[in-house]
This record gives sequence, structure tokens and C-alpha cells, in this order.
Amino acid sequence: MLTRALAALLLLLAVASAATRAQSRTLTVHAREPGAGTLRALQGVNTGPYTDPGHPDLFASYVTLGFSSVRTHDFFGPTDFGYQDTALGMFPDTSRDPLDPASYGFGPADAVVDEIRRAGEEVFFRLGYSAESPQVHAVPPPPATWATAAGRIVAHFNRGWAGGHAWGIRRWEVWNEPDLAWYGTPQQFFDLYERTARELRRVDPQAEVGGAATSTWNDPAYRDAFLRYCHERGVPLDFFTWHLYTSSPRAYSDAAHGIEGFAAAEGLAGLPHLLTEWNYLVSLPFDNEHCTLRGAAFDLAVLANLATTEIAGAHLYRGDDQFGQFCWPFGLHFSTGVPKTPAYALQAWSRMTEAPRARRTAGGDLGHFTVTAGRSEDGRTLRVALANFDDTTSRRYDLTVDGLGACGVTRTVTRETLGAGGLSVVEQTTNAADTLALLRDGAAPSVTLLTIANAAPWPAHLAAAAAACPAELALAWDAVPGATAYRVFRSAVSCDDALAAAAPVATPAAAAWSDSTAPRGTVLYYAVQPVGAYGACDGDRRCIAAWCPPPAPDPVTELRLARRGGDIVLTWTAAANATSYRVRRATDPDPATWGWPWRRGPVDEDPLPDVVRWTDAGAAALDPPVFFYLVEGEAPAGP
Repeated sequence: MLTRALAALLLLLAVASAATRAQSRTLTVHAREPGAGTLRALQGVNTGPYTDPGHPDLFASYVTLGFSSVRTHDFFGPTDFGYQDTALGMFPDTSRDPLDPASYGFGPADAVVDEIRRAGEEVFFRLGYSAESPQVHAVPPPPATWATAAGRIVAHFNRGWAGGHAWGIRRWEVWNEPDLAWYGTPQQFFDLYERTARELRRVDPQAEVGGAATSTWNDPAYRDAFLRYCHERGVPLDFFTWHLYTSSPRAYSDAAHGIEGFAAAEGLAGLPHLLTEWNYLVSLPFDNEHCTLRGAAFDLAVLANLATTEIAGAHLYRGDDQFGQFCWPFGLHFSTGVPKTPAYALQAWSRMTEAPRARRTAGGDLGHFTVTAGRSEDGRTLRVALANFDDTTSRRYDLTVDGLGACGVTRTVTRETLGAGGLSVVEQTTNAADTLALLRDGAAPSVTLLTIANAAPWPAHLAAAAAACPAELALAWDAVPGATAYRVFRSAVSCDDALAAAAPVATPAAAAWSDSTAPRGTVLYYAVQPVGAYGACDGDRRCIAAWCPPPAPDPVTELRLARRGGDIVLTWTAAANATSYRVRRATDPDPATWGWPWRRGPVDEDPLPDVVRWTDAGAAALDPPVFFYLVEGEAPAGP
């Protein structure tokens, strides 16, 4: 009887274990395999930490939470041109002389921007107006005056004009949601943007200017037509901005990929884009998830989604305590100054950026349960973020981290989970095996942050210098403590190939090596591994792509234009070392104010080898019919 009872008990335990596994999600992190790119700082917010009368001091909270950037939208006065029918704003009266410093009121804006900077956050400056009711400033302003004033505002903050500063604010966004808050035509907005963008480029050539901060990611007028307008006329467009409020984390990466695909199809491949407003939206006006763990899981899942795209930045709306005595408003703080639970999701992402070298993962999905992993610049810290937003079938996660190395080295494993008071340590263990396995609770909604300390080191700040090319391509990296030498592996195929290569091309004793056989114009992949430095093992390999660039093309000469019907025909003398050309055109004669190239790699229509001819079809029939052209030779692009 005892034997049968024991067998039955073992059977029940086995069934229970199988059931538990069936309710768990299997996740894998490959510590040695690079993922896609870098975990970028996406934990930006709108407004704050500037403290208005009657509101809490949020400065310390912003610093602690690690927000990366603050967009200056909806401060309701200080950083606006003007606000409603008041004297608030930097340039509230557009009938005044925009070149006269007395026309401006910079004091409140200076205080707002200074506090953002002191908190260690990037200033993302929105030029325009806060939300108003009624929308006093949705009527198109005088475009020439407004553009000049925008230039003076940039000059104040970056060039010291009117008792200003040299703060080097990089990104300037023109307007906010013209598809909603603009009572003019799209063409009128495009004209205002063009005038403003060219003026900003003249005032501060290092500043970046963009727009249009559309309320949707695929608006046909304020995305499609706007991008085409800027491209066709050579208008500066350093980045495109868009907004999205939805209840689907996956919708954010889908939208970002959609923007990237559209830009590429329009000849703007690689155009940076930023999501300058976003938040969890189920239904208005009372979305009570804005202070809950479910809201936090959503926010972290969104950031994990965005990290799979080429997005250059993101700003959640909003960081402060908007109507903060309630749960439902978008603000990340209560009116007491206490952060809401979703604020800690952005803090979790801030900590992920401390381990920015993305690692390959498996088992997660972008819609419901995300897994993100990265390693620090020196390789010694591995961090994993898990966000179970709404996968109700996975009550636990079965996580495996492989490639840690069985080297006689003890690693510390710290698991934190998110609750109402923030991230807290719930478990700390050690690991010395090549693989770490964890089966833990992770029912939706949940946020988990896993940190593995004392992982294998790799060469930090690995970089290549081509100054001595073609004689040599010089590699250098930080010395790894305990390393007796370094192995350098080279591949002409990929980093994956270099990371798996069996035989090194060199074994230098110092933290530098020069490749004297690198062919010009060929991208190569170098992986460097410290010998020793990790118990009984060598350190891990770190890889970069590098090259000795080909000779620079000579300047294009004898450029001529001819009108042929509705077309403009360009001819020029072939430039030495040019394998292709880029044609830039604009409606403004000053190349310093020009935007993206109009065409790259135009097909040569001339049979003679020393002459290049290309037809800009339909250009003479456009409005305006006058364009200025610049043609430059191009060589193959490097890594």
C-alpha cells in the first residue's frame, strides 16, 4: 500500500509540474549573441520638472527616475510663443518687431529650460503653442514674422542673444499636431515650416529642426504630403515627429516600421523619427490604468517594441502631476509628488540603457509578453527586462540565460519586481554555471528586472581609426584587467562570422592592433577577445564593423542646366573616384539651408564616359519653376 501511495503521489507531483510548465512562457537570452543594435534612451517625457505654484517639487523625482529627455510642450505659457489671450509666452504679440529684444519675455522659459538641464535631461524644444481651449493660436500666424521669431528664440538659447545662453539645444520641433490645431490649409503650414526651418539653419547650423508632430503616424496631409514637400523643395528636415495613443504595445513598433518604410520609398531612407507623444489609451476620459501595474507593464512593453525599430527618441505624455489627485490623467506623478506605478517602468528602461549592447532573445512577443536583454559597455553586467502586459495564459516564465561560461567564477543574480512603490529586490542568488535557469511567477500584469553581475568581460570602447589608411586600419580598446593578451578575429562576412571564427589573425599583448592588409572600400568585421581575465576562461568577444574608406571623390565640375519642355536636364563632367552622385535641389539659393538630397545614384543617360547626364523629369513644371542644384560625387558608404 505504501508503495502504491508513493507512486500515486509522485504521479500527482509530475502532473502538477507538467501543468505548471504548460502555464509558463519559455524565454531564452543568449548572453554571447548580439541582438539588433543598441538599447537607446527612450524614456523621455513631456513637461516638468519645473514646479508651478501649487504643484509639488518634482526635481528629485525626475533625477531618480532617470528620464532621458523633456519635451517643452504643454507648459501652458513659459515655453510657448504665447498662451491664450494673455501676456504669457516668449513672443506673445506677433504684431511686434521680431528683431527687437524688447518684444520677448524669456524669463519663465529660461527657468523651465534651466531646470531640465540641471536634472540631467536633454531639452527637446517644441516651437509653438500649448493646448488651448478655445484654440486661440490655431489661426496661422504671419509666417515671415513667426519664422524670424523662432530664429531669435534659438539664438537666445544657443547663441546668447537678448541676454541668453550657449546651451546648445539640439532638437527643435515646429508646431504641435497641425492636423488638429491648425485652422489653415496644409500648404500654409508647409510654408510656415519651410520659412522656420531655413531660418533656424541660418541662425544655428548645428541645430536640428523637424516636425510635424502629427496626432497620427500616417496622416496623408501632414505626413505624406509634408515629407514630399520638404524633399521636393530641399527644405531642412532633420527628423519627423508623430504621436500615438492606443492600448496595443505592438501598434507602436508597427507604426514606427510603417514610417521608416514610407520614408525609404520616398527617397528619405534613414530619416530619423521620434514619437513625441504617447500613452496608454483605452477610453476617455477615465483610463484608470495610468497609476496601475497594468499601465506600467504596458509602458515597458511599448519601450521594448520601440527598441526593435530605428526610432531616435520617445516622449511619454506627460511626466508631471497633471490633475494628479486622480489616477486617470496622463501625468506620471500624483499631486503629492509621489510617482505613479508606470513612472517606474521608465526607470526600469533607464536602467536597461546602462546595459545598452542588445542581446539576442527568444520566446517573447511584441504584443503581450516582451523580453529585452543587454550587456554593459564592458560586458560585465547583463540585464533582462520582462513585461507581461496581458498574456493571461502564462502565469510563470521559464527563463534560460545561456553563454555565461562555466569558469569557476561566481556571479550575482538579482531579481526585482515592480509594485506600487517601485522596483524592489525579491530574490538574490548566485550562479557559476554556463546556463542560468529560472522558473518564476510572472502572471499578467507584471514587470521584472533581472541583473547578472560579474559576467565575462569584453573589450570596452572597441573602435577603429582610419586616419592612417590605406597603410593601416588602427583598432583600439580599453585594457581588460587580468588579460594577458588579446585575440583579434577578422571576417569579411559579418560580426556573427567573426564571433564564431576559430583562428585569430593576431594576438597582440597590448589593447591595440593595426591591420595593414585591410583593402580600401571593403567593410570588415573585427572581434576582439581578452585572453584570460575570467577565472579559468577567456573573456567574451566584442565585435565592430570598420573599413579603410576609398579615396574621396573629386568635386563635380562644369555643371550645366537646360530646360527641355517640363524637364530640367543636368550635365556635368565625371568626377574622379566617384562611383555615384547625389543631386541636391532647393528653392532657396543658400546651400546652408538645404535639406535631404533630391536624388542619389541617378542613372547616367550620356553614353560618353567623361560626361554624366541626368534628367529631372517634370521639375520645370513645378511651382515654383525655379530650383537651385548642387551635384556631389559619392563613394561607397561605410559601416
